Amino acid sequence: MPYIPEDRREQYDLGIELLATSLLKTREEHGDGVLAGELNYTIFRLAKILCHDKTGAPIGYAGIATVLSAMNEAQHEIRRRVLASYEDVKIKTNNDVSI
Repeated sequence: MPYIPEDRREQYDLGIELLATSLLKTREEHGDGVLAGELNYTIFRLAKILCHDKTGAPIGYAGIATVLSAMNEAQHEIRRRVLASYEDVKIKTNNDVSI
């Protein structure tokens, strides 16, 4: 995961927190099924915007591949840092699968 300097995070964090708050409210009001669709929409829309320049023209293969790569790496980081910890807790709670 490419960690950016803290002074550069500031320009994104407020917007991310506002978006997350809105999505958490969606989860509370409508459940994970609706959240899944709205989160998918949000991620797709952001990626689609980033795949175009200021005029709306596609940015080309390399730029689109960069966006896709960043999304893929973010998925891997969630698995590594969030899902793996969750799985470790569940193994302790329910015992590991035996062979």
